[in-house]
Amino acid sequence: MAKKRVTLEVVYDELQEIKKRLSRIEKTEEKELAAIEHEEERELDALKELEALEEEIRKEVSPHPLTRITYRDVTKGMIGAFFGIVGHFAFFYGNRIAEAITIMRAHALILTSLGLLILFMYFTGFRKISKSKHWWYSPLRIAIIFGVAHAVIAFVLFLFGMITPDMTAVGMYKNIATVSILAVMGAATADLIGGDHHE
Repeated sequence: MAKKRVTLEVVYDELQEIKKRLSRIEKTEEKELAAIEHEEERELDALKELEALEEEIRKEVSPHPLTRITYRDVTKGMIGAFFGIVGHFAFFYGNRIAEAITIMRAHALILTSLGLLILFMYFTGFRKISKSKHWWYSPLRIAIIFGVAHAVIAFVLFLFGMITPDMTAVGMYKNIATVSILAVMGAATADLIGGDHHE
């Protein structure tokens, strides 16, 4: 048997044929890969649409706070009624008490209301965030509640004529101080029952 001689030209032609086949295979794979990527994009878009639809359905189906009465609503009503009844007493007699107390007692009432606010806020939720990076939030919230409560006291007392422009600053301060504890505790309670932002 005689061996068939393979020339360089034949080898070259075969290599060129292999190269063409590889090129066709690569193009086919690229097309298939592009088709797969396109299909994945379509699936991701469909998934996003489904997630948006799910969120919309969840919003529509979730109960509206005004359509049901919960234990929390009853509790808030009881607390509000309690502060309203006690507040009625403080509102009418605070002016008389203010005439009888000294400026030192007025200071003591203001400081007591601040101390009660700090203790109230700490023991009802802010101790949970004391070790977190939001520790600065507690003093800021306490300062805002304390300031708002006293601004409301001044406004309401002015509205009902218990604080007038011709009063002395000491008289105004003593009038505000006599109602301070109740107003601060009411503001803190309203803040706490208003939501779960302390956790």
